[in-house]
Amino acid sequence: MKYISKALAGCALAGSALLAMTSCAAAPAHETATAQLQPDYPSYATIQDLAKRSTLVVEVTLGASSPDKLLPKYEGDDSETNPLAGTTEKPDRAAGAVPITVFAATVNTVYLGEVKPGEVINVGQLGGTMDGTEYTVTGSRPLQEGQTVILFLATYPDAPASILGGDAGVFTQVGDEYQSHAEQPLTITLDELKTL
Repeated sequence: MKYISKALAGCALAGSALLAMTSCAAAPAHETATAQLQPDYPSYATIQDLAKRSTLVVEVTLGASSPDKLLPKYEGDDSETNPLAGTTEKPDRAAGAVPITVFAATVNTVYLGEVKPGEVINVGQLGGTMDGTEYTVTGSRPLQEGQTVILFLATYPDAPASILGGDAGVFTQVGDEYQSHAEQPLTITLDELKTL
């Protein structure tokens, strides 16, 4: 379990406090229950906007994955970063838990940031298994072990790196350029990546 501030959760998971979770009917004992997450990610109109918010832009090969959860820290008196600020309500970190899948990602190429090729970084993607329920993200493509992708990431000292904008921060090669997995994909060339 990783503890993060609401500010980090907001940036990392783009409004995780606003997630809408809808569960299916109770699953029989031999089946996993399922639920859908509908995050409200920030949108990025250009690659430059996405890069400005990134602390790392890297090509990685995704290794082993494991389920985890982010637990909010209810700190401070700013209602933007702490939804309980100014109330007498007692924080329940478990109730604010957000399921993520964490990948051990081997860095192949660094386009922006302070890591080196060959390093392994932990990258979290919203969704996965938590407390016996499989959470999927509406409209998102889950990452896969063994996949090679370019990621636009925000990094934190106490949590896995987070993909910016959900699928907007995940790029795969399509012909001579790289295209994000977003509904309205952004594209970038290798030459443009080298100038970030």
